[in-house]
Amino acid sequence: MTKLFSRVLLALVLFAFAGTSLAADEVSMLRAQSIVSSKYGMSAQNAVFDVLVKDLASDKTVTIVIGTEDDNWLELPATYKHSTEDGREFWRARYSGDSWWGQGPISDLTWAVKYEVDGQVYWDNNNGQNYFIAANSGSQLFGVNLANATHTAQVNLSQGQNLHGRVTLNNLGPDKQVQVVYSTDGWATTQTADARFGGPWFWFSSYSSASNPNPYGFEEWVYELKLDGATTVEYAISYTVNDQTYWDNNFGRNYVETINYFSP
Repeated sequence: MTKLFSRVLLALVLFAFAGTSLAADEVSMLRAQSIVSSKYGMSAQNAVFDVLVKDLASDKTVTIVIGTEDDNWLELPATYKHSTEDGREFWRARYSGDSWWGQGPISDLTWAVKYEVDGQVYWDNNNGQNYFIAANSGSQLFGVNLANATHTAQVNLSQGQNLHGRVTLNNLGPDKQVQVVYSTDGWATTQTADARFGGPWFWFSSYSSASNPNPYGFEEWVYELKLDGATTVEYAISYTVNDQTYWDNNFGRNYVETINYFSP
């Protein structure tokens, strides 16, 4: 692993005068999660990498350059998700690890982020240290203190179900409050749902065992939004601790989810 990323960092130095540079704020990590789920003697790793980039041109690629414990390395292409109000874009990459059909083995992961745009290559390598996450350790946040962990644009529910979600937060103190402010009628009215601590494990499936809180000091909380048959819900999440309130409002856009109901 050390050899691999020494080579990556050396390459950055060698090509520093050929359109490659360490990023100032052109690209930055936002959130990473790695969970190992086990059932019937089989295990699988699912990792997610969320990245913010400056929208410098329409033609761009974002890549997670990742190293595993077997000294192998991969380039994981990230996918564009949405833009933000401040001229940035949200991108996501995934890694699956297992012995059968995954991209690689179940492994602790070390990585850096490569952003190619307008003839330039920018790197976020955590100030030369690279990023690291243990294989079964839940989530980490970078530069923020909370992040929605479950947003999807389309949700399928049976009639009468409510919307359940999860939020990752930095454990800044023991006395805290996490709330979701939401509307099902275009903000004509609002409701507030109190989130609660999500129990002893970070959730990816019912067979995961990443401890909550995790060794990096992050927690997972869960919430439930009452829908009453609504087909659209819009919301933002607040986290109050040490007399300060932090917001995740999807970078000024709020979170919007369309609900599709099916018969049970």
